[in-house]
Amino acid sequence: MAKILVVEDNPTNLRLTLMLLRTQGHEALGASDAESGLELAGREVPDLILMDVQLPGMSGLEATARLKQNPALCLIPVIALTGLASADDQRQVREAGCVDYLGKPFRSQDMVAKISLVLRTGALEDCFHRSAANPTFYRSLLLGFAERLQGLDEEFGTALARLDRKRIQFLAHSLQGEAGNLGASEVARQATALGEVARNDTDDHLSLAVSNLLLAISATREELVRHLSLANDETHLAGMEWSAQQLTETRRAFANLAGFLEANAAESLYSFHELRSASPTLAGSGQLEELERLVLKFEFDQALQELRSLEARLPLQV
Repeated sequence: MAKILVVEDNPTNLRLTLMLLRTQGHEALGASDAESGLELAGREVPDLILMDVQLPGMSGLEATARLKQNPALCLIPVIALTGLASADDQRQVREAGCVDYLGKPFRSQDMVAKISLVLRTGALEDCFHRSAANPTFYRSLLLGFAERLQGLDEEFGTALARLDRKRIQFLAHSLQGEAGNLGASEVARQATALGEVARNDTDDHLSLAVSNLLLAISATREELVRHLSLANDETHLAGMEWSAQQLTETRRAFANLAGFLEANAAESLYSFHELRSASPTLAGSGQLEELERLVLKFEFDQALQELRSLEARLPLQV
């Protein structure tokens, strides 16, 4: 079973949660504040973290953001524990890097189900298994799918704000089919559930179903980006086809973006798109996926590190 860290300041809640996890066969670790939770995570490297949002001192979301900045810990999934469940709260949970959340008070069976879902390694296993059969073909499909997932937050958010059930049904139906065909089973499942709610249920349930789908989309896109980046690491940038002009323009675009990132400037996003345009060879390789994710989240320090890493792998000359 899994090693799970629980960060919870209420001693009663912490003891109950640890007991429940142990009865399920998990190795359960506990911390009562964010600082000790981060220290324990670094020492034990758990498979999953249950993070209370409202902690004394450093908040759970800040602790999660710090985890995501640590290369050794950034892949650990985090489930937020929160008594706040507004759309803005859910957005903050996703932006901090949590893959899902549990609203307090929660039932033990809900927590068990959520943990089982997050720990399940098969959510994209079928997707990656298929890609192995024809890597070039499926890589292009997965890249396009990851890009479309990125824009769905806004599309679903706009439709939900207008209570446009037909639009939500259309988006969910389209996503359900594409995700199912590619093997992204959790996105397909949540899209199916949202479609049913949009047809038959109340506005409150509609908001929750949209939120659940967006959390699944966020986790799936993050895993896709990791997978595609790791697969692409097998091919050195220097082995790609470059023209002298293209390499010069790419290096200039790298320098411009580095300047904006060092200044923590919002213009970094515009500069990133200039880099993508300057180098279709680089953009087509998928190497920019992680850099784009960091820039979009305004994580400029990490983005600068990623940029330097990419730049170091450029060919010296052509």
